[in-house]
Amino acid sequence: MKAYKQTKSVIICLLLVLGFYSVKAQDDVGDMSYGPQVKLGINSWIGPESPTVDLDGVFTYGAGGFFKYKVIDILSVRAELGYLSYGAKNLEEGASIVTLPNQISQNSSVRAHSIEGALLAEVTLPFDIPFLPTIIAGPSLNYNFYAQASNEYLMAREGQSYVINTTSNVTDKYVLMETAANIGIGYSLDIAGYNTMIDARYRLGITPITSYPFRSPYAEEVYRSSVLLTISVTL
Repeated sequence: MKAYKQTKSVIICLLLVLGFYSVKAQDDVGDMSYGPQVKLGINSWIGPESPTVDLDGVFTYGAGGFFKYKVIDILSVRAELGYLSYGAKNLEEGASIVTLPNQISQNSSVRAHSIEGALLAEVTLPFDIPFLPTIIAGPSLNYNFYAQASNEYLMAREGQSYVINTTSNVTDKYVLMETAANIGIGYSLDIAGYNTMIDARYRLGITPITSYPFRSPYAEEVYRSSVLLTISVTL
């Protein structure tokens, strides 16, 4: 958790610096643009250090739109709004989690559905260099409206093994509103006559998404950690 807190502090400092320059440049009037975007990536949890729990990442996807305002030549402000689905696998092994008769092991995962909004600064360094990247940073806010857990139980009885699959609504186990910090780099390309921004960003939760294990007095706070590839097409 110490490394997590240090990473969060660094990202917050970067956001404050970019915000300072954004405020200074607000007297300049620039162009406005908008369009659709899609997000693909991997999401996982950061939190518990228990050796019996491996918090693996799962596929993340989403779609929405963006609105961008060009403040000055090197700085734009981008607002994003869209749907985002994410989750993580909780791979549990050992007698401590065997809760059913004849159970050998359990694999569980959760898939959450949310509406995500983000306010990002785009900074392009003023150098005449081919393929110069754009630096992207800013906060985001998620409204988590549904979460479903899927469990796979490996059972054994009379020398034979079989699998039982179950699902359950776990929306109440996760926070309704979650904030995060985003930072990444992107490139603008001309694809089929459309200005297309392709960026890779790291998303780190600032507020805990849940506590783990559920219903435990020893539960630890869990944060979201995501790596996303975002494709935005200007219309």
